[in-house]
Amino acid sequence: MPNITVLFDGQCRLCRRSVWWLTKLDVFKSLTYIDFHNTQERTTVAPNLTLKELDKAMHIALPNNSFKKGFYAFREITKTLPLLWVFWPVLYIPGVPFIGEKVYAYIASKRKECTDEYCKI
Repeated sequence: MPNITVLFDGQCRLCRRSVWWLTKLDVFKSLTYIDFHNTQERTTVAPNLTLKELDKAMHIALPNNSFKKGFYAFREITKTLPLLWVFWPVLYIPGVPFIGEKVYAYIASKRKECTDEYCKI
């Protein structure tokens, strides 16, 4: 049974590609994915999150009914996927979260500029 639900923008080429990679890395099938534009699925998992909030960053729902977003969601995913474990300790080094938040915010702000043919990120 999946233990983390990833809420992503299914209308975003970069987001769909990221989910594709995560599915390839998820050898134990620990993640499940919900396009946050699917109202029925979204409200089942995250009834209190607005589309505006979800559109700013990837969110994940954890088994304890808490949520993480952006860099912190990615960091949580690295703990879950064995093929990403090598990155997990690095993401906790002092200063890395600050930089990670900035990098994530930059990529998120540019993600809608990506098309099937081109992405300048």
